[in-house]
Amino acid sequence: MVDENENNKDILQTEIATDLALEAKEEEIEKLECLNCSAPLQGPYCHNCGQPDRNFIRFFPKVLWDMINEAFDFDSKIFRTLLPLLLFPGRLSMEYIAGRRARYVNPLRLYIVLSVVFFISISLFTDPKSNIHIGDHESGNVPTDPVELAELITDQKMALATLKSKQLEGLPITDEAITEIEQSIADLENPPKKEDKESKGLDKKNGSFDITLDNGEQWDVKANPILFNGIFSEETTTELNLFLMNLVEKLDKVIREDSSELVAEFLNAIPQLMFLLLPIFALLLKFTYIFKKRYYMEHLIVALHSHCFIFFSLLLIILLNAIATSFAETIWLKETIELMVIALAIWIPINIYLTQKKIYAQGYFMTTVKYIFVGVAYWMLLTATAALAFVVGLVNL
Repeated sequence: MVDENENNKDILQTEIATDLALEAKEEEIEKLECLNCSAPLQGPYCHNCGQPDRNFIRFFPKVLWDMINEAFDFDSKIFRTLLPLLLFPGRLSMEYIAGRRARYVNPLRLYIVLSVVFFISISLFTDPKSNIHIGDHESGNVPTDPVELAELITDQKMALATLKSKQLEGLPITDEAITEIEQSIADLENPPKKEDKESKGLDKKNGSFDITLDNGEQWDVKANPILFNGIFSEETTTELNLFLMNLVEKLDKVIREDSSELVAEFLNAIPQLMFLLLPIFALLLKFTYIFKKRYYMEHLIVALHSHCFIFFSLLLIILLNAIATSFAETIWLKETIELMVIALAIWIPINIYLTQKKIYAQGYFMTTVKYIFVGVAYWMLLTATAALAFVVGLVNL
């Protein structure tokens, strides 16, 4: 009887302990709430505001990796997206329009990532302040320091001697390459005279730029300004003339001295302007395929994926050219990479053509006609964008 009472007592204590543990667990669950909106959490993400259940104050490498992962989406999505983007024309856009989107990177995010990487690569490989290349000596990149100039001439002569020795060994070194380096050395040893360099620039007449207006007289901000057909007031007209004169003076300075700052500003302006070009290109597709009765957003998705494909292909071409330059002495590898670059360059217009045919489902004749129309119109838009970027670059100098 005593043993039975003790057993009942143990069972009762166990039940009480279990109840207390459950209550503690329930209290702990109740305390799990979103740090942003205080809504009770039912999973790793808040159902109310969408914020993930991750505390930012934790081990720094883990936080850094989460930030990179969220910014670039470094998971299987990026690989499932890039492969069809490069090899299967139109598939990515059709999948996204059909609603099958979870497997792929969002087209806007993909565009931002690829455009950022692409234009950074362009800036790196076209750095106007980088080392001097053959044929660049007349552009104002020749070092003025005598020691640096002597070192550059020595390096060029050593490169010339190396090429000549490899040519004697039977390697396919052309005479044109040797002649080009010899001319480069001659240009370095006999630089153009200072007065010849200063003669470059915009033409001037009587101390002012030699720009003649429709009335046959030289442009002068005060005496003979541009009138813009009388559209603007006298004050606005004067301000516009001063603005244009400022741009002309900056352009003259760039031509006479150094274009590196203008190139840098141009490359800084191009990404933003290309982003603004996207909705215009989508509107062009909407106009071209107006009888297809597709929503504007469908054309915008096509425009996003088309630009992503172009950026990704050009990025691959840049990387392949860099590899070919690094392994210039390995002839078979260089020639193989050059063939890959040519194939990619040919594939770009073919891919865009097949994309339009597949998505808009028209015959080859109508697709070809509209492809040419869209191509010419887009080239005009690109030219206008480049001109605007050039002006923005001058303004920012």
